[in-house]
Amino acid sequence: MIDVLDQSDINALLAAVDNGLVDQAVTVRGNGRAYDFNCLEHFSKAQLLALQTPHENFAQDFSTDISGQLHINVQVSVTRIEQITYGEFIQPLPNPSCCHLLKSDESNSSLCLQINPTIVFPIIDRLLGGNQAETLIPQRALTQIEQRMVRQWAERVAHHLSHAWSSLIPVTLRVDQFVSDPQLLRMMPLQSPVVVVVFTLKVGNHAGIMSICIPCHVIEPFVKRIAHDDLEVKVSAIPMEMRALLAQTAIKRADLLSLSVGDIITTDQSVEKDVLIQIEGKDKFIGRLVQFRGKRAVCITKSGSVP
Repeated sequence: MIDVLDQSDINALLAAVDNGLVDQAVTVRGNGRAYDFNCLEHFSKAQLLALQTPHENFAQDFSTDISGQLHINVQVSVTRIEQITYGEFIQPLPNPSCCHLLKSDESNSSLCLQINPTIVFPIIDRLLGGNQAETLIPQRALTQIEQRMVRQWAERVAHHLSHAWSSLIPVTLRVDQFVSDPQLLRMMPLQSPVVVVVFTLKVGNHAGIMSICIPCHVIEPFVKRIAHDDLEVKVSAIPMEMRALLAQTAIKRADLLSLSVGDIITTDQSVEKDVLIQIEGKDKFIGRLVQFRGKRAVCITKSGSVP
């Protein structure tokens, strides 16, 4: 079913505008779906899809690194990439939780790294030398010792994420602080748009979720660079006509009609004179006639048109 506003929804919105209640009536329901006009999409679906590859590269590098640290096979995979509000990211997180703020030195902004307790405690158990197939997941906040151990993971995430992003934009992420209660994370207003990259972690018999919440203004240069590079790749594959004008002259219509095989058309142009090279019918380069590997060729000498 296509989600659209029906006439009653539109009337409700217009009435809110007339009564000056836009701030209180920014959410309108249509066909069972809430439309929040304060939360417009920042990126298109195509742009979000373009973020898949660099974060898959991150997941591969991170899983290889962690597998060596824990001496067990660790699988990290991208589950989804979505665009929501910061409030929608924070609200469903468990409390206590395991959240780290990652600071970007270049933009002076913060990202949020959240690791679900269902996978945090098995990781801690493994770091302490345990190999239990079943690990009890306690309903408590991490101790200071456990926080220091998990911080090592956060630092590795920051390192590999910086590396994945730096292929397009220079960025250095570092762990800033640990927060147990997600509601205390006030990086930005709750209605601010964010991109959330969700990963599934499998450590032995245990699995859990790791999420990275990125403010849209932080990742926007990254998205634009991906779009620019993608455009360059597409444009570079477009075939274009290239033509070298060796000579040109005028001829009478009668002479043209009397031409036959073997006739020679003479021009005033010397073989030593520059040759005009056109791209898609537009003057682009100047060249000269040469011989290359036994074939006639044109060597480009400069940009511009023949004077």
